[in-house]
Amino acid sequence: MSCQYDYFISYAREDNEDGFVGEFVERLVKNSDLETLLGAKPRVFFDQEAAGGADDWESAVRAGIDTSRRLLVFLSPNYFKSERCAAEFARWLESDERRALPDAGITPIQIADVPGLFDDGPVDVPQALLDRFPNWVPELRARQISADFDLRDGAASIDAALAALCRAGRGGAGSRESASAQEDGSSPDDDANGDADAPADQAPAGSDAKTSLEILEKAVEDHPDHLPHMLVLRDFCLQLGETAESEGRSDEARMLYERALEMNKRIVAQTPDDLEAALLLSLSYDQLGDLLKNKGDVKGARAYYVKGLEEVKKVLERTPDDLKALRGLRVSHISLGDLSREEGKDDEAQKDYEKALEISARIVEIEPDNFEERHTLSVLYGNLGTLLESNGELQQARERYNKALETQKKIVKETPQDLDALRALSVSYNKLGSLSVAEGDLKEARELYEQDLDISVQIAKRTPDDLQALHAVSVSCVNVGGLLQATGNLAQARERLEKALTIRKKILEHKPDDPQASRDLSVSYERLGDVAQEEGDLKEARGHYANALEISKKIVGQTPDELRALSGAYYRLGSLAEAEGDLARARELFKKALEIEKKLVALTPDDLDTARDVGISYHRLGDLAKAEGDAEQARGCYEQASGVFQKIFAKTPDDLAALRDQGVPLVSLGDLAAATGDFDQARRRFEQALKIDARIAEQTPEDPQALRDLIVPYSRLGSLSETIGDYAQAKAWLEKALVLRKKVAALAPDDVEALRDLSNAHKQLSNVSSSTDDDKQTQEHLEQALLADVQIVELMPNDRDALRELGLSYVFLGQFALSAGDDVQARRRLEKAAEELAKVVALAPDDEDALEVLSYSYRKLGDFANADGNKDQARSYYKKEVDASSQLVKLAPENLKAAAKLNIAYGKIGGIAEEQGKLKEARAYYERALEGYKNVVEQAPYDEDARYNLGVAYANMGAIAEAEGDLQQAKQYNKLSQRLISPPSLFAKLLGWIKGLFGR
Repeated sequence: MSCQYDYFISYAREDNEDGFVGEFVERLVKNSDLETLLGAKPRVFFDQEAAGGADDWESAVRAGIDTSRRLLVFLSPNYFKSERCAAEFARWLESDERRALPDAGITPIQIADVPGLFDDGPVDVPQALLDRFPNWVPELRARQISADFDLRDGAASIDAALAALCRAGRGGAGSRESASAQEDGSSPDDDANGDADAPADQAPAGSDAKTSLEILEKAVEDHPDHLPHMLVLRDFCLQLGETAESEGRSDEARMLYERALEMNKRIVAQTPDDLEAALLLSLSYDQLGDLLKNKGDVKGARAYYVKGLEEVKKVLERTPDDLKALRGLRVSHISLGDLSREEGKDDEAQKDYEKALEISARIVEIEPDNFEERHTLSVLYGNLGTLLESNGELQQARERYNKALETQKKIVKETPQDLDALRALSVSYNKLGSLSVAEGDLKEARELYEQDLDISVQIAKRTPDDLQALHAVSVSCVNVGGLLQATGNLAQARERLEKALTIRKKILEHKPDDPQASRDLSVSYERLGDVAQEEGDLKEARGHYANALEISKKIVGQTPDELRALSGAYYRLGSLAEAEGDLARARELFKKALEIEKKLVALTPDDLDTARDVGISYHRLGDLAKAEGDAEQARGCYEQASGVFQKIFAKTPDDLAALRDQGVPLVSLGDLAAATGDFDQARRRFEQALKIDARIAEQTPEDPQALRDLIVPYSRLGSLSETIGDYAQAKAWLEKALVLRKKVAALAPDDVEALRDLSNAHKQLSNVSSSTDDDKQTQEHLEQALLADVQIVELMPNDRDALRELGLSYVFLGQFALSAGDDVQARRRLEKAAEELAKVVALAPDDEDALEVLSYSYRKLGDFANADGNKDQARSYYKKEVDASSQLVKLAPENLKAAAKLNIAYGKIGGIAEEQGKLKEARAYYERALEGYKNVVEQAPYDEDARYNLGVAYANMGAIAEAEGDLQQAKQYNKLSQRLISPPSLFAKLLGWIKGLFGR
């Protein structure tokens, strides 16, 4: 066994509060006798120095244990209350090689009284630790502590303990090289009187590496069959090889590993029954395979891995249940699977991963209580799931993830304090959540992410100073927040995202120079900005985006990725400025994003994601130019975007996402051509987009997004045909779009967007049918649109857009019934319309569209009641119309049509009052109408309709005056009425025309 450390220090944290253990380690490292013995300063794994900065503390400690020569255990009552100490001790004894040593390589050092440890009484150990580590206390009781290692008197005894360690080294392991030989079963005293032994035992201790290697090579050359020499040379080559590899001298490392491999072959040839030697030979092949893999020599690495696999299979043929051999075989299959993945051979990788999984399952059968192996099994399930997911085999991936989850749940149930098990369980919930997102099941994804969040919080509470645990909580919060945002739960999304922001601020305080911590904080600001923008709080959104921008500026220049984050910040601020209507500012920000993206493309020409960002920015600039009326500029930007996307697709012809991107600017170019009257060009662009989207839909027939994309060119072609009056062709295109919209809605029955698209498709087809006087088709489509709008309101009962659309559908059907002469059906539809639109106005009193249609509905309902002779009901509806129209006029005083309709409503209420003999009330409403019409005519003096309505108002006032007996006033009103109602003379018409022409 080749070791990186001479001593591993296992102790309880509380026992070093006074610095005692630290002092022991410091004096151990500086001990000159041990340095002479070992040939160099003692290498000590002391977690304060070796693992304190590791991101994965547990992994670092396990690696330290596995590569240490001796375990120094500092016994105290605190030691037996520490889960970490128990786990370290158990890990040490997992090695069969160590168990074979007389003392298992363990040196107990007593630093405090431990009642019951050596008198067979009860030792104060938490029950949970006794259950998990039943051999812990018995193993330590089986050892005796010499007086030299009794340090209960404090620091004064340390020198004696170090001297004892040195004596033990001379009598046992000696130098690191001779110690390696002893661990392999030889002894420094073998053939003590022979000349062959001296060079191997003595030369490496004090000579430099090159000289030592030459001495060992000479010893093996002189005595080619001397096993101890071969063992020492093998271990020395491995040690030097590991050092060379870690320092980047891979060619030298390969030479040394190959020499170690040669020694292993000779050792196996000399000891064919030694299964341990055979396993070490397999490991040598694997080590060379790892080296070549890291150098990029995939073919050479595979050759070594295959040879290692063959060697370990030979061992298993003789001992099928040998755990070491099984573990070695598992490692070989994993290594081969990793290579296949690098080569893009995912089918071969899957086969090797499946074999590794089978081996792990077999090991667990042999050792059902081995939590480490059960954990490894769960990890393999998870890794295989990741491979399957990346290949689009989502169902199989889910099966593997669920297997991992089940295994981890059992481990956590049996060992609830095991943080590794909890972390693994958290990861499985996260992977299943991501899979559900990919499958579109956001409800399930949220539940899984919530489970992940709960576990992450548990871990963070138990390890409050662990920044990695806090980071995991923040990631979980962001995942949950993203799903809440996607499903419209913005308040809850904000809560989760603000929690993530608080955590990430704390992490950055502890790691101010960590780019990843800064990047994470920037992402949190961006997500909160997105939520604020959706909520309509653009000021808050701008603040969050600005914070993200400042963070990105600080870390830019470290890596190209940071440049991309900076471009993303500019892009978000540009989108916000566009939403605020500040198109000039939006253009400026999008251009900044584009400049950075171009730099990134120059730095990383093979990064297609960055190239795609360039295309998207060009497209957004095209949208801005179009919105500002600059068709030529818009066309140029759209064509630039199209060119970028075509280049990306040329490099990845099988990438459907790249193919989809090509269709987007084609539709925009088609829209631009249609808007400028170039209908032939528009048709060509839409048909090109149609071919692309049809190809995608053929390959992914159940993908809702692919179907939505295909709907767009069908709808555009239908609208274009409708515009030029080709209603038959328009109907054909729109019906194809409708079929696809129905399929999308069927795939996601609760998808509001899909239902809204379905409603709009039916409304558009109703317009086409109406243009061709197909009343039956018109009504059918209007009825289908209504059904979709009803479903939307059921899903979103307080959404004003949904309520408005439903009200409009009722109005359309009411108007259709009116045109068909079905007053009963018309009234029923308009009553429903008024009911839904009143809800909209209650939610948004300033919604002008809703107020206008609501006013219309009340007017028509009043007319129905008036025609039926139900004057009171008619008055009630007209008064409601007055309320709606008054609010509309208040919001838009320049809207003369709304003012005219308000005046008509006043007149209708006055007319009902007049009929009922309520002359005072009638006069009041007629006067309101008269004043209103005067105001309209003042603003539009040459509007014939306005002048006529003013004349009617004077006539109404004259009728009231006459009914009240004021004939003189009645005469005056009637005179004014006749002047306005009578047809104007030719001269008056000409004069009005001239004044209108000159705007007077």
